[in-house]
Amino acid sequence: MKIQKAAPCAEALGLRTAPYTGCTLACALAGCSARSLRYHYVSWSEPGQRLPRFMALGYVNDQPFIHYDSQGDTQRAEPRAPWVWEMEKDDGRFLERETQRFRNAEVFFRENPAQQSSSGNHTAGLHTWQRRYGCEILHGDHRNRFWHYGYDGQDFLSLDMETLTWTAASVEAQTTKREWEARTKNAEIYKDYLERECFDSLWRHLDYGRPTLLRKEPPVVRVSRRALNDSRDVLVCQAYGFYPRQISAMWIQDGELQLQNTFYRNVTPNVDGTYNLRLAIEIDSKDWDHYQCRVDHASSAQHLVLDWEAPGGERRASAADLKGQEGSKPLRTL
Repeated sequence: MKIQKAAPCAEALGLRTAPYTGCTLACALAGCSARSLRYHYVSWSEPGQRLPRFMALGYVNDQPFIHYDSQGDTQRAEPRAPWVWEMEKDDGRFLERETQRFRNAEVFFRENPAQQSSSGNHTAGLHTWQRRYGCEILHGDHRNRFWHYGYDGQDFLSLDMETLTWTAASVEAQTTKREWEARTKNAEIYKDYLERECFDSLWRHLDYGRPTLLRKEPPVVRVSRRALNDSRDVLVCQAYGFYPRQISAMWIQDGELQLQNTFYRNVTPNVDGTYNLRLAIEIDSKDWDHYQCRVDHASSAQHLVLDWEAPGGERRASAADLKGQEGSKPLRTL
């Protein structure tokens, strides 16, 4: 295991990143994490015994904090994170405002003609109508806002914050685009919320949820190897149990970043709120000792660099193991 101080750019690390420039990877290499507040709504055209007409979820930093189900026992916003109870205790009306927010959205989906079909004509069968909106603070304090609609799982309309017009993702969305642009008040309300209230709410959640949202749990990393045939192997690097979600993992061969023949799986959640990541690379069997997996995560200012070691078959370590080893000399400079 080898450790080095994190640097903001791949060039500063001595990595050769062709065909990509190193600075395009800067945020990933630095272990950047976004702070975000997002809401996801889904409305079904044909609710049933197990399918509500409307459902809403709110997330802070990918952690659910609020839930609403039109067929739930209470038909009210229900907390999904411990800090929400503290907000309600101090505020007294937080859950009532969230409930009203969701009920208003439920009425919108029920009454808006775009729910019937993406072409404006009624079609039989089950259809879904989605809204996703929110705000986020990215690396370097860059702020982003978004307000999107989807229909049957496909992009439908997105609000342009500068022009307050709607961008249609398909020909079928043009009818709804024209109807909505004929009444601009909704777009103005959406923009005002995203630029003011959304960020205020985000900071409030981060303040109340600090022990949960701003915690840092280091990844446990394992490198394994298996043979494909007599001449080809696969090296697998697994990182799991980490928080926050943002993480960078890559294969390095003799100091050079390897993108070709590398296979990634999306970051997946665990039931405890932590995350997992897996990436593999196909290599020549005789070159296995030239490859290392490097992991960068906000839980440590150090790069975690591991290689597979024979004859053990796999090697396991966590970023927590790096404590007290900062003075150790790396075997290879990255």
